[in-house]
Amino acid sequence: MPRLAIALLGATVAIACARGATSLFEPCAHTPPALLTTHLEPADLDDPVLSDATYDVDLPHGTVTLEHVADLRLGNGRIAAGNGYQASTGNGVTFVHVTGGTVVAPVTLALLHDPRSGTRVAFAEVSLEAGDPVRWEEENSLFIGTDGGDGGFVGGGTLPASPGRTEAASEAYLAVSARDPAHCAVRTSRKKGSAAVLFPTGVGDGGYPTLVGRDEFGDVVSIVSYTFLVPWALSGLPGTPPRLVAEETAKRR
Repeated sequence: MPRLAIALLGATVAIACARGATSLFEPCAHTPPALLTTHLEPADLDDPVLSDATYDVDLPHGTVTLEHVADLRLGNGRIAAGNGYQASTGNGVTFVHVTGGTVVAPVTLALLHDPRSGTRVAFAEVSLEAGDPVRWEEENSLFIGTDGGDGGFVGGGTLPASPGRTEAASEAYLAVSARDPAHCAVRTSRKKGSAAVLFPTGVGDGGYPTLVGRDEFGDVVSIVSYTFLVPWALSGLPGTPPRLVAEETAKRR
């Protein structure tokens, strides 16, 4: 085959791969969460009733609003978390079993709208049940460590991108998230529910814990990414806070 024909064929394949990778992702939905689909609550951080002294931290300014952004498919009741590259490609993540059988769980973002620093994600919740959590614990396998300022949740059953397409998938995710007002994106699935949901992490680079909320029977009812932008006490999340919340508050005093 002539070299020119080979070059053109290679370019055509590259374009097709790029288009295929792009089709894996789409901007998040941004709708009010339906009743009983989240344990988070909105907040007005400029309410004069609130004070820095009450929460032992410097409160940010602005408001916290809630948006339903996706419905995540947890194949075989499993979920993983990771930085933007890991969540967009499905590579390098560890799946944790959180519920029995496959479920499609609503994902809600609590967005902090600060007049000085813009809109950032304060909490991201995957809600499994309508029941309230009574206690929270940190799940180390779902910790998000990022140097790209983003992270996300991956549903069980999501296949990782093949070695030759990881970069294309990651770049496609970044291109799609750039079009979203909250820089949020979902990895689509042929089945009901999204394969992954990706979002900016707090102040950007760093480490962000994921907390698991359990009900009175010990069942997991909520999974939350915590960015420390807004005090846990103002999240609306019921139940005994995780130990790291008290530790972080102590550090900020």
